[in-house]
Amino acid sequence: MMSEKQMATHVETLFAPEDLLEIRPVPPFKGKRRFVKAGDFNQAIPEIQAENKTGAHIYICALPRTREGGTAADVGLGNKLWMDFDHKTFRAVLRILKKAGFPRPTVVVN
Repeated sequence: MMSEKQMATHVETLFAPEDLLEIRPVPPFKGKRRFVKAGDFNQAIPEIQAENKTGAHIYICALPRTREGGTAADVGLGNKLWMDFDHKTFRAVLRILKKAGFPRPTVVVN
């Protein structure tokens, strides 16, 4: 589980303070869906960590939302490139990225 400092750094690095974030458990886990401004994210950390301790896997959006909602219509313009590699080691991902001509990632979430 990420520490409070790691969580805060993740959000501060990827989002502007006014960005609206969707935070929710990944199905099949049950839990609270919340929308928080990135500048207020630190206040949500204790609750997120408590949910993680119960075994829930918490998702924080990759792109900010334009309004509260969980559909593509609720997502703003992208200002990041992210890739999701399931069932690969970090070294394998780096080899894939290098072969494709991509730079080393700025942020890695495992």
